[in-house]
Amino acid sequence: MKKLALKDHQIIESHVVFTQAAPARLSDYACGIFESLPSRKSVKKAIKRGELLVNGKESETGHWVQPGEVLKVVTRPHKLPVYQRELECVYQDNHIAVVVKPADLPVSGFQVMNLQNALAQNHKNRGVLTLVEAEPETGRRNQIRIHLNRAGFPILGDLKFGGPHSGRGLFLFARFIRFKHPESGELLTFKMNLPGKFCRYFPK
Repeated sequence: MKKLALKDHQIIESHVVFTQAAPARLSDYACGIFESLPSRKSVKKAIKRGELLVNGKESETGHWVQPGEVLKVVTRPHKLPVYQRELECVYQDNHIAVVVKPADLPVSGFQVMNLQNALAQNHKNRGVLTLVEAEPETGRRNQIRIHLNRAGFPILGDLKFGGPHSGRGLFLFARFIRFKHPESGELLTFKMNLPGKFCRYFPK
C-alpha cells in the first residue's frame, strides 16, 4: 500500500475501528460509518480512488479491518487531463466562452486530445470562473463541495476541499430555498440576492 503525503489530501471524516468490532472487509465495515459515503457503491469508489485510507495508507476492498485502525475519508484535487492546444477565442466573459473548434478535434471522448480538455487548459490559463447552480437532493453535509471537487471544479475559497484561495471566504451561497412550514404544512419559497462579493467576479 502507498502512503500519501499530508499535502496531497484533505481529511473529510475519520473513524477508529471499534475494539469489539466483528471481522469485516473494509468495503463492508465502512458502509454506514461515513456521511460522505452513504452507499456500498460510494465506499468502493472511494477505496478505488485512494480516498478511503487505513492508518494513513491506501487500501483495498478486501482488507480485513482490525480494532484500533484509523479510517479516514479524504479528498484530493482532481487533475483533469491536460491537452495543450491553443484555441481561437471569439468571445469570453465570466460566464461563457465562444471558440472556433478545429475540424480535426473531437468534442469529447476517452482520448486526451479533445475539445473538452483543450477548453479546460485554455480556461485555466485565462483564469475563468464559472457561476454554478446546484440543487442538492439530500441534506448531507458538504455534498456540493465534495462532488464539485471530485468533478474537477472546486469552489473558489474552499480550502478544505481543494479550492483556490479567494481572500474573501467561501463562495458558496444558498440563493433559493423551499420547505414546508413545520406547523401549517404550507410550502414556503424564498429567493435571496447574491452577496456583494460575488458581484466582483460575476457582475450583473
